[in-house]
This record gives sequence, C-alpha cells and structure tokens, in this order.
Amino acid sequence: MNHMDKVCRLSGLELTEEFSILKKRPDIRLTVRNPYYFTDEGMTDGSGRLDNTLLADLITGTLVIKKSERKASE
Repeated sequence: MNHMDKVCRLSGLELTEEFSILKKRPDIRLTVRNPYYFTDEGMTDGSGRLDNTLLADLITGTLVIKKSERKASE
C-alpha cells in the first residue's frame, strides 16, 4: 500500500475517483481547478497536472472534498 492509497482510504474515495475541492471559508486565496483525482503520484487536476500543494491543505482541513456523482472512467 502506497501513501496515496492511505489518503484515499482516509478521504473515503477510490483511486482515480473524481471529486471537487471546496474552500471552508471564502477568504482562502487558493486557486482550485475542479475536478480532481487521486493517482499513484499524488493529486491531479482535470488537465492531469499534479497539485500536491492543495493535497496538503486537504489533509490539514483547510479545504474539503465533495464527491462527484460520476466516476472518472465515464
């Protein structure tokens, strides 16, 4: 089991499952490019770019995950 498997388990998502990131407060000045996916390398945005800075903010609770209705493979 790699680190991203652990992150997926903690977040309640499957690897490559699509999700959105929501800011807990409107004053958070981060650029969020939804949708996101967890991969073996880290967290990627919809264009395939790694965005592990936001991953750290998810882990610390600054940002929250909203599950998408559809799967990434659809």
